[in-house]
Amino acid sequence: MRQGLISTALLLLAVNCVNAQDYKVNFPCNPETEIVKSYHKDLGIITRYVDLCLEDYPNKSYAFSKTTYSEAYINANDYDVAVEQLVGAMNQSVEKVSGNLLSNFIEDYNGFPSVRFKVSIRDGQYIIASRLIAIENTLYQLSVSTKSELSFNKKASDFLASFGREY
Repeated sequence: MRQGLISTALLLLAVNCVNAQDYKVNFPCNPETEIVKSYHKDLGIITRYVDLCLEDYPNKSYAFSKTTYSEAYINANDYDVAVEQLVGAMNQSVEKVSGNLLSNFIEDYNGFPSVRFKVSIRDGQYIIASRLIAIENTLYQLSVSTKSELSFNKKASDFLASFGREY
């Protein structure tokens, strides 16, 4: 992931649609894409696509990732198993950023199992709001990071609700 911040003040009104096998997300700034393929002895070939864009205000970053696993690992057709895997992925996300889980909600998102959660990082200075969605053998994650005092803003909410097939 990139270290510095890129100012996108002139692009705040632009809407960029990123397509991950027919599923799209509306970014409020221009994302950069990274594709990582790896092999795990228990999970098989894992392909991960990450789209990231950075801005200055009100949110620091927007991220959308798509990770495809072998069907033996994740199967969203079994709702209870998928929710269990989503909760595990949420816990791994919290641990990875050394954060504190503030809230989490298990929900149905347009017919798919989903977990929505918020994490505080850097001694509560920043909030990361995320949504995980399981579709077939693929895990999608949308995340927005912002300063704590700006954590409830329309741009963050719009981005987290923008996952879908059509625009």
